[in-house]
Amino acid sequence: ILWGKSTSSFDVEYKVYNNDNKFYNNDYLDEYGSYISSITDKIDFSIRYIFSTTENLDIDYTYDLYGEVLAEVYESGSTSPVWSKELDINMENTEKVGTGNFLQLNKEITIPFKEYNDMMIEYKKNYNINVSSYIKFTIKVKIDSLKSINSNISNTDTLTITIPLLQPTFKIDINKDVSNNRDIYLLTKNEQNNLFLKIAISGIILTIITALVLFIIY
Repeated sequence: ILWGKSTSSFDVEYKVYNNDNKFYNNDYLDEYGSYISSITDKIDFSIRYIFSTTENLDIDYTYDLYGEVLAEVYESGSTSPVWSKELDINMENTEKVGTGNFLQLNKEITIPFKEYNDMMIEYKKNYNINVSSYIKFTIKVKIDSLKSINSNISNTDTLTITIPLLQPTFKIDINKDVSNNRDIYLLTKNEQNNLFLKIAISGIILTIITALVLFIIY
């Protein structure tokens, strides 16, 4: 029987902080559009993941976060990596709230854009190669099961954020892969009763066979 529904979503807010310059008076820019690489200092992300169901359940989940700086070259009609560095992102500082039919994960991430962009400028200059580069980090939340009930829900929601480097201007690309309006099913009462009936009949048959064997032997 259809027992309930579940929904999930990622909400992302960010601020792009600038170095001192004579054109931008504010310390940071909100989600504005494109940004100038040469004056960008860092980017602060505020990420929120929400999972909720129509029924009061105990939600079980796993959470994973990974980020890296990548350098790629274009050869033979496709790109291939030539260098990468893992981002230092502390997953333990993720805040969890919610009980019953609601789960919320909050994560604050700071990306030192200038540090990584300067690093890739030096890399490109030292090796004199035509390289493209970007920062990329991914958050995955897997809802494995709903405790204490017999349900069929299992899914993974993914957020991927990509920030180009080595460009005069850049735009932050945010890709959300979530499944909304999922149905939650439970075994019907009749199916459960049929299961118990089959077990009971099997036990009776086994008892009769055992009694006949003992009667013949003794």
